[in-house]
Amino acid sequence: MTINFARSAKANFLIAEGMIHKASGDSASGLGGIDIEEFTDITDEVVGDLEVAQERVGTERSTALIDKLMALTTAWQEKAIAGFEKLAEADGAAQDAEQLQTALNEEAEAIREELILLIEYASEDGYLFRQKAMSDVEAAVLHNIIATGAVVAVGIILAIALGFMIARPLGKMRKVMTALADGDMEVEIKPTRRRDEIGAMTKAIIFFKDSLSQAEDLRQEQKRAREENKNRTRRPPRNASAKSSRWPTRSRRMS
Repeated sequence: MTINFARSAKANFLIAEGMIHKASGDSASGLGGIDIEEFTDITDEVVGDLEVAQERVGTERSTALIDKLMALTTAWQEKAIAGFEKLAEADGAAQDAEQLQTALNEEAEAIREELILLIEYASEDGYLFRQKAMSDVEAAVLHNIIATGAVVAVGIILAIALGFMIARPLGKMRKVMTALADGDMEVEIKPTRRRDEIGAMTKAIIFFKDSLSQAEDLRQEQKRAREENKNRTRRPPRNASAKSSRWPTRSRRMS
């Protein structure tokens, strides 16, 4: 997070500032005896922390403040190193050392104030970022709930529609099959143009009804044929009735 690097930059700057105060209190060498390489490394770390913080900030005010701090810190570092080298060459003149320390202290105070302000900005930015993240998460959860509800609602509507489209034809088919099973060949079966399973079942029932009707017609025809054969077997032949009618006549003649 930005605030961590802002705090690290402040801590390293205080270390560099402490090195100046420590060297100024040394009566033997003064500021001219400060370890310039170590001082340079510490102030470079301050600038490095600010660069990382700049990459992670999310507001223009923080970015502008970091740019200002990097410029102030770099100028302060260059002024301090140049003064240290000059004091070392002049064998630590007291007046020059005092002027240098006064100038560095004034600039250091301004840098410290800006670093404190940067930490405040980073804290506020972090809070706002967390609030936005929570808001985004809540919005995403709400969106998912709405989307899920919409999918469920559409599924229910489709299920009802499909049930209506399937249940009604199946109910009609059941009634037709029941009527056919009871021998009602007059039951009406409406043809359909549907090409799905319902259409196939309707065509199969129509074929079944036609087959039953043909079988019934054949059964009735066979029944009529049996009745005609039965009636023919019961009816006496014509020749036999004629002979029986002639026999009495002959008997009367003989007598």
